[in-house]
Amino acid sequence: VAISGRRGTAKSVMARGLHDLIPPIEVVQGSWTNADPERPEEWEQDLVDKIAAAGGDVKTQVRKAPFIQVPLGITEDRLVGTVDMEQSIETGK
Repeated sequence: VAISGRRGTAKSVMARGLHDLIPPIEVVQGSWTNADPERPEEWEQDLVDKIAAAGGDVKTQVRKAPFIQVPLGITEDRLVGTVDMEQSIETGK
């Protein structure tokens, strides 16, 4: 959802209000990607390993749906970060 408007027109308030209207989601407990319990083929590998080590018992939890506010003019490197070239050269990683 994109919300636009002039400065001072309650865009942030509207976005937070919209987040309160989004229904909660059921996720696999311990998943950092909010894995859907009905779609194990999409789970992250660490989660698959944890569940296999626990004997295959899948525990779920209900949590608020994620909601992220991103400034409209943001660039990819500001959003996800960049590689630290100096450290990469020093450590080889």
